[in-house]
Amino acid sequence: MTATDAKPELQWKRGLRALLEGPLTTRQMAAAPVFAHAGHSLAAELRKKGLNIETEMVEVVGYGGCSARIARYALASDSRELAERLLAGDR
Repeated sequence: MTATDAKPELQWKRGLRALLEGPLTTRQMAAAPVFAHAGHSLAAELRKKGLNIETEMVEVVGYGGCSARIARYALASDSRELAERLLAGDR
């Protein structure tokens, strides 16, 4: 297998790595390196793995300067250890 044949990291792992660095909005989840265009589904998948993912609705400037409400997701501090174990493949 060559480097070009390598499969990309699973989306839930990319998302979890990013959440370990800090909170992400749905817009940020859609961008690199996560590429999760359905942030709510990614959050649900991480919750199924036992992680405490906090959700906060925030207001941002949207199209034409109008306000828009989007979600901001954060990994709760009590889930950091489990997150690191999951990424290491220990669970």
